[in-house]
Amino acid sequence: MTPDRAPSMSRGRAWFGLALLTAMMTLNQIDRRVASLVIEPLKAEFGLTDSQLGMLTGLAFGMVYAITAIPLGLLADRMSRRNLLAIVLALWSALTALAGLANSYAHLLLARVGVGAAEAGASPTAVSMITDMFPRERRATAVAIFQTGISLGSFLCFLVGAWIVAEYGWRMAFVAAGLPGIPLAIAYLFFLREPERGAQEAKKFDFSGNWRQRLADAFGFIRRDGRVMCIIVGAALLAAANTGVLGWFAPFLMREHDLDIKQAGLVIALGSGVCGGIGLIFTGTITDRLAKGDPGRMMFLCAVAAGITGLFSVWAVLAATVGMTIAAIMGYSLFCYAFLGISYAALLNLTPPHYRGTVIAIEMVMANLLGYGGGPYVVGVLSDLYGGEHSLRWAMLTLNLFYLAGVLCFFFGSAIDRRKVAAVAV
Repeated sequence: MTPDRAPSMSRGRAWFGLALLTAMMTLNQIDRRVASLVIEPLKAEFGLTDSQLGMLTGLAFGMVYAITAIPLGLLADRMSRRNLLAIVLALWSALTALAGLANSYAHLLLARVGVGAAEAGASPTAVSMITDMFPRERRATAVAIFQTGISLGSFLCFLVGAWIVAEYGWRMAFVAAGLPGIPLAIAYLFFLREPERGAQEAKKFDFSGNWRQRLADAFGFIRRDGRVMCIIVGAALLAAANTGVLGWFAPFLMREHDLDIKQAGLVIALGSGVCGGIGLIFTGTITDRLAKGDPGRMMFLCAVAAGITGLFSVWAVLAATVGMTIAAIMGYSLFCYAFLGISYAALLNLTPPHYRGTVIAIEMVMANLLGYGGGPYVVGVLSDLYGGEHSLRWAMLTLNLFYLAGVLCFFFGSAIDRRKVAAVAV
């Protein structure tokens, strides 16, 4: 077994570690999205409303994620991040597989709550490790590569998962989504090396102190720096729009354009999976070249990408033909994940390493409570409220107001004078 900690890390070891973390992110997204894939089969089998489905695919997950994210973020700043990732990965994978055995809506809901609790430790911990593996001028690219796990996971979930649902039923889709995480968790203990905390920083930081002080320092830092506050709020708004639109695209195609689950799965797989991955890499590398690590420039580019995403979202929902809808979904997918890599990189560059995991966890609380939790649930509630043949269309269209609010938030943050922020900090 490799040592748990190494005082330094070679470039090759850093890229290998990034590959392992990206594999984890891929399984994370498969396990997260499989519930959205099987919305229509679940609706038919258990007689569920869109509000109940929104609770299952979003709010139940997001609420418990918000409760557990900060404690797990504090753990990430104190214990071996590699070991923490192995534990939570094995846990949520097992719970996803167990969801396939559920015989009621309540059982499904409990399984999804458990998945949300375990997944709360994934992104903050992994992103904290990536920050110690790569220098600041390469972080947007590194984080974007890590976030391609979202696209790859979406691709596999909607392509392979849709085929599994059509051939073997929705239960087998949950089992197939969950099982691969167990061997990957074991592999982490043998092949993933823990980077030295603060290894990429010119200034050395004190990593001692109790969790209360660390949490107080993290909240104090967020309160003092308006740019950090704008990133956290803006990312949560964009996450709500993204998850609400993406989470309901498959049912939308099935209801509005009469596609079957294999056809709808293929469209989302090509869009979210292929185009989304291309867009993440492209926007990450462009951001590194144009922004050169400057958080203000990063936030401006994030606002531009989010604005384009919102326009494609409106087009996809309002398009009269299935061909135009599919074209809009492809354009949407090119930009919809861009804010993730850019906003994370900007936040990482602004946050001192000794409470970086905690700050990222706080951001993830907002993004998942308002975003992953709120977005799908809001669409479900609005769909039931509007009623009628096209209720889902109007519900998804309404959610685009979150894109507008997120864009304004990032534009405002990019205009904040960093010299004034530094003066307040002092």
